[in-house]
Amino acid sequence: MKQRPFSIGFAWGLSLVVGLFALLALWVARANGSVNDEYAAHITSGFLYWRTGVFAGGVYNPPLGQLWVALPYAISGTPLTPFTDAPPIAARVQNILLAGVCLILLGFWVRRAVGKAEALCAVLLLATTPDFLAHSALATLDLPVTAAIFVTIYYFIRWFRRPNLGLFLRFACVLGVALVTKVSAFLLVLIIPLGLVGVATTNAPTRRYLSRFFVKGGRYPFPAIWLPLVGLVCVWLVVCCVYCFRGCFTVTEEWATSGSVRHWFVWPWPKQFIEASLGKFAYARHGNLAYLCGQFSLEGWWWYYPVALALKSPLPLFLMWCLGAFHLLAYRRSKLEVQFAAFGAATFFLGTVLLSRAQIGIRHLLPIYPCLALMCAPLFGRNGVGFWRPVAVTLLVLNVVSLMTVLPYPLTAESLLTFGRGYRCFADANYDWGQANRHITDATSVSHGLVRRPNPYLPQSGEFVVRVNELNGFPKWQTNEFGWLRELTPTR
Repeated sequence: MKQRPFSIGFAWGLSLVVGLFALLALWVARANGSVNDEYAAHITSGFLYWRTGVFAGGVYNPPLGQLWVALPYAISGTPLTPFTDAPPIAARVQNILLAGVCLILLGFWVRRAVGKAEALCAVLLLATTPDFLAHSALATLDLPVTAAIFVTIYYFIRWFRRPNLGLFLRFACVLGVALVTKVSAFLLVLIIPLGLVGVATTNAPTRRYLSRFFVKGGRYPFPAIWLPLVGLVCVWLVVCCVYCFRGCFTVTEEWATSGSVRHWFVWPWPKQFIEASLGKFAYARHGNLAYLCGQFSLEGWWWYYPVALALKSPLPLFLMWCLGAFHLLAYRRSKLEVQFAAFGAATFFLGTVLLSRAQIGIRHLLPIYPCLALMCAPLFGRNGVGFWRPVAVTLLVLNVVSLMTVLPYPLTAESLLTFGRGYRCFADANYDWGQANRHITDATSVSHGLVRRPNPYLPQSGEFVVRVNELNGFPKWQTNEFGWLRELTPTR
């Protein structure tokens, strides 16, 4: 990777895009009330861990992301007021900062690999992706694990280009950070080897490099025996530090009696880390009550995530991704970063589709967005003159316009393709789950004369307030509970 000279213009341009993104994210954070997982799981669990030193489990999630979002409350001593619709601004700012780090890293990475114009356009593309913006303004774990996965891929590419022990240790440590942020980071175990295989099949120099490095050793004196072991030790140290070394080397009665090799492999790891990982894997395997396009399922559908990705992405953005993939296939000698990002995104997407039945919203696909932005970056460069660049710039402008039409509620981006009726097709995990019901009842019923408990057998005229998930019958199985309400003619 060649080093490009520092550019004041590029620095100002990147600062402008990141600054505007931060302002939009703050607007979104203030405009949207709290979602259930913010107070009920992540902030509360992280706050208790900071204050007591005991991790309470975090709904089968590792603690690092929860420690991150709860850090402002732990430092300031601000009391928690859970189960209200008040947006947790302090916790959400933490994730806005992480999103800014992602954008800056993407900008400098693309600048060094491709060019300045491509870098600014790639950053703008990621910043105007509705789901990336929406989850940057939520105090959940989806944005932290996205940042951790992206940084892990970045350091892996750096080490792959210049193999030395220092870069490998950074890669291993960041991999440990990703694994202890959210269990979905385990898909990195698939992304890295399959990404290498995918790049090797399309890039002859990379194929020759892999042959020298892994078969003959080449000019890189890295013994293949001890290097993975050093990486495993680094990952283990990071994970154990986050758990304060509690539960490490714990032999349960089941492990002691079975004597299984599998049990001895997990023996050094914190017990809570293993239990949380196994719990999430079981949840992903068995699934949950899923809702899509008016249908319910307890087992989910293999086509859930492809349809959800198409629904939740503005049409210009989706076409941009398709154009980037086509450009990659047309120019098979693309940069290593671009190819690996494309194959990494595809691997993560397919791994989620094939291995997970946890189908509540598209947030599990959030880590693919930085990779897709990196894949589309060459469209805006010199190779894009003639056909690629004008089309890419047009799609980028249309994507920005599309985002403006749904602000400050980017989680409702599916309404663009469904003409305002997206709630009939898709139920997102971060919609309102009822935490604001009491406040709606106390405030609006008094000030606006709303009926608290309308009788379906004696319909009354007036205004009705109902949560969109209950209107659809989700997560309940009573799909027709509010069917009578949908039959009424609205007054406006």
